[in-house]
Amino acid sequence: RKPPRDFLVGITLLLIVVLLWTVAGFVVQVCSPLRTARVVSAITYFNTGSLVIYLIPYAAKYLFAKFSSHNSYQPLLPEAEDDPVSVENAVPFSAQEVAALAAKFAFPYFAMNWCFVGSYKYTSVASSTIIGGTLGFFTLILGHILRVELMTRMKIIAVVTRQAQGIALVSWSDTSPAAATSPAPDADFARAPLWGDFLALVAAVIGALYLVLFKHHVRDEARLDMRLLFGLFGLFNLLWSWPIGVALHLAGVERFALPEARRTVLALLVNAGVTVTGDLMYLIAMMKTTPLVVSVGQSLTMPLAVLGDFFLHGTASLLAILGCVIVLLSFGVLGLESPTE
Repeated sequence: RKPPRDFLVGITLLLIVVLLWTVAGFVVQVCSPLRTARVVSAITYFNTGSLVIYLIPYAAKYLFAKFSSHNSYQPLLPEAEDDPVSVENAVPFSAQEVAALAAKFAFPYFAMNWCFVGSYKYTSVASSTIIGGTLGFFTLILGHILRVELMTRMKIIAVVTRQAQGIALVSWSDTSPAAATSPAPDADFARAPLWGDFLALVAAVIGALYLVLFKHHVRDEARLDMRLLFGLFGLFNLLWSWPIGVALHLAGVERFALPEARRTVLALLVNAGVTVTGDLMYLIAMMKTTPLVVSVGQSLTMPLAVLGDFFLHGTASLLAILGCVIVLLSFGVLGLESPTE
């Protein structure tokens, strides 16, 4: 059971992350070349590799110690502190254990992001609603199996309601006149909608595994340096994931090329910035709350997106507003129940 203060901090971080994701989504919509380009692996590689920026303080500390000390060796990674953590029976991770944990979760983290970026390229915007709903479903099931989540009647109702709302929105979008006349994201869309939906589903499964297994392994964020962990995420992805892009380039699936338009560069930088800041805060929010809370909390991007569309275009459909109300109610139910577990 989490202290109320920790839970409140987690909810606050989650809301900040949702805001960052929503802003990044509007930037990508404006910078259409990023959405239509066949550079899924390159975007994912650039975003996840940007996390290596978190290692800069540790590298600077190592270099400073090396040149200011007469010792012949100084460790690059800080050793774990001996102070006890607040969680009962929780032993802090050593630097080597943090590196081992990063090695386990770096590639699943890359795969989750790759599938999500790929699904966003090939599916309709409405179909992306499925991701949030199925992520909550898989998170609840896996969390219950690994005893990370307590399955209750209210949680089941919240997840099922959220999923039903997503299916209703997608079905309405696919049958509406606007959907029939709206342009596809790119030329591949017409021949690969099922592929995009499949990637969305895989992203949800990997995301649930990533959240629940990480919570199961770590239990409390006080046990390790989260910035060091994410810096190693970025380092491992830079070292391990580049062959995927090379193979896809040689096979002609994704031709790598440097971006030419300034809008595309801006979108890449914004997405990388959101990845660097948002993903770290998202994982900390998950550790301070529960995997189910943050997975359903992702759906809060929908009310913010509707609000953004209203201010930018002055339009908001009744169905979209109803969906926002359902999202807020589902998240509210989880937020009220989780601290009492």
